[in-house]
Amino acid sequence: MKNNHLLVFMILAAVLVLSTACGNSSDASNDAEDAQSENQHSTQKASDDQSKTNAVKNAVNDNDTDTNTNDTNSNESNNKPDEEKGTSANNTKGKKQAYLKQLNETENEMKKQQNNLEDNSTYALKAVAGNRSDAWDDHLNDIYDTLEKQLSTEQMDQLRQEQREWISNRNEQAKEASLKYEGGTQEQLEYVTVQANITKDRCFELVEDYMK
Repeated sequence: MKNNHLLVFMILAAVLVLSTACGNSSDASNDAEDAQSENQHSTQKASDDQSKTNAVKNAVNDNDTDTNTNDTNSNESNNKPDEEKGTSANNTKGKKQAYLKQLNETENEMKKQQNNLEDNSTYALKAVAGNRSDAWDDHLNDIYDTLEKQLSTEQMDQLRQEQREWISNRNEQAKEASLKYEGGTQEQLEYVTVQANITKDRCFELVEDYMK
């Protein structure tokens, strides 16, 4: 009977030991799983942080690249205008010189007409004076149209006002000069001649002072 009690006691002790061992094993397993999960979480967090860091670095590098590209483009742009500016300046100078050449050619042509008159009749003189007046008026209108494209709005408004005053003064001077021959055959001739001379001077003035 004692032997049976001893056997039962030993069995219970063995069961208790096994149960304790299993519990410890389960706890160890859980602890291991927790540790593994924590390690995985830390690794993932580190990976995410690294990704963010790399993204920031890439963004900075991209900005640096864009900045360098913009600087390069800016340098190229700064270099091009210098070349284009020189070309533009040459074109502008060439255009101004071309107008002056035309005006000088017209002046020489008008002088030839005056010097090569077939007669000194009032009719012949009026014809030459009329041709001179028409020629200089055509040049004046052409120059004025060109200046409208070159000058700023403010500059053009100022020039329009000056031109109105100039026309009024030109007509007054021509009228005053013609009154010396009031009632005579040369009154109209003097009026047209003075108008032509003043218009010629205005053409040269506009090209020299205003044309770019």
